[in-house]
Amino acid sequence: MQFKEEELIQYTEMVWSSFLGLDSRRSHEAYPPDPTNVEACVQISGAWVGVITINCPETLSQKITENLFHLSPDSASLEEVLDAMGEVINMIGGNLKSIMPPPCHLSLPIVAANGN
Repeated sequence: MQFKEEELIQYTEMVWSSFLGLDSRRSHEAYPPDPTNVEACVQISGAWVGVITINCPETLSQKITENLFHLSPDSASLEEVLDAMGEVINMIGGNLKSIMPPPCHLSLPIVAANGN
């Protein structure tokens, strides 16, 4: 089964708006690598195999954490940021897994903060 770009965008936007209260906007521009980016991924294995990855600048990962955990601005610890990013990628991965043919399994999230 091959994902269509629109399905990936739909599930990602749903998590962004429903769980994080954030607006999203599609962009075809590449952004330059940043040593402070936070990355998270989950793997789906079984009848469909793939990896879902999210890579965010530090400022966005902070905003995600504040919205997800209802924290005041600039109060999120690194541990909270890593937890939040793991939750976000797990939600996106879980939604995508649900449309896959069985059997499919979702791995635990792997999260890394570059430069830390």
